[in-house]
Amino acid sequence: MTAGWHLDKNVNIAFVSGLVIQTAAVIWWASAVNVRVEAAERAIAAVEKKLEVVSLQAERLIRVETKMDGVNAAISEVKEILRRPPRP
Repeated sequence: MTAGWHLDKNVNIAFVSGLVIQTAAVIWWASAVNVRVEAAERAIAAVEKKLEVVSLQAERLIRVETKMDGVNAAISEVKEILRRPPRP
């Protein structure tokens, strides 16, 4: 007899069934990961759209605030003119 190891040409049915089950489990896991990634991508796209809308609203708000500052300055000038005594 030889002392080294050797390959047996017989394959146990338990080994084959275990390998098939393991392969199926890996495919199932990868499918679940793929579904989660797709859901995350959809959520990110939705957030990006909302962020774009918020950005546009922020720009509009800045314009409105600038206009309001001008209106407040004009109102202050009118008040100052009205408070002056009339000129003879």
